[in-house]
Amino acid sequence: MAKFLDDNGLLYLWSKVKAIIPKRTSELTNDSGYITTSDIPEGAAASTTVPKMDGAAAVGTELAFARGDHVHPSDTQKVDKVAGKGLSENDYTTAEKEKLSGIAAGANLYVLPDASTTVKGGVMLSSSTSDVSTTKAATPSAVKAAYDLAAGKQSPATTLSGYGITDAYTRSEIDGMVSGALHYKGTKDTYADLPATGNKVGDVWNIAAADSAHGVKAGDNAAWNGSEWDVLAGTVDLSGYLQITDAISNAEIDAVVAG
Repeated sequence: MAKFLDDNGLLYLWSKVKAIIPKRTSELTNDSGYITTSDIPEGAAASTTVPKMDGAAAVGTELAFARGDHVHPSDTQKVDKVAGKGLSENDYTTAEKEKLSGIAAGANLYVLPDASTTVKGGVMLSSSTSDVSTTKAATPSAVKAAYDLAAGKQSPATTLSGYGITDAYTRSEIDGMVSGALHYKGTKDTYADLPATGNKVGDVWNIAAADSAHGVKAGDNAAWNGSEWDVLAGTVDLSGYLQITDAISNAEIDAVVAG
């Protein structure tokens, strides 16, 4: 059977691993052909990156130098100067000012027409429940008053089907479902103390004492199935589970690490 690591074995194995792993870069051996940053003399390699634009001024940290023929990209954020104009040129002309001044006050005033059943427009609200107007809109209070009036004149239904309900459980169906449920009744000292009469299907009693003759362990429950008491207990087969003796020992870990 395969073995497994318990908590102590896992901690022991980890201590072995930590002792092997280097803790400083100085403990590492550099492979042939590789160099560190300190091995590169300043200006020894030309940069292949595109020159930066629109950034904040900074000394920089790159070790490579710029090539003599490098070209900065165009500055897309600048504004070119237009010949004959200053940076604060006022292009608002006198002709445009006179045109705007000639517009009469209220020239663009829009009057909303009254609404009707055929025309969009403004509408008046009404809280009346008897108004027959076709140009007014009812307020929430008018709708509530109309609803209350209609509800008060409705004859209440006496059955579920009268309310249009067709998928409800019947009383007999509910009684059948309730009778099939378990009902905890309490605790009896022994199996012999369980009541022989007056029981309902689903009644459950806790039994304090064990009773090997009836397969009862201390604390088991028994349920009435309609004809007898059914002990609600079972057994669990643990033969396939790993045992503590199957754990890998520290000596076995030492042998693996040493190998």
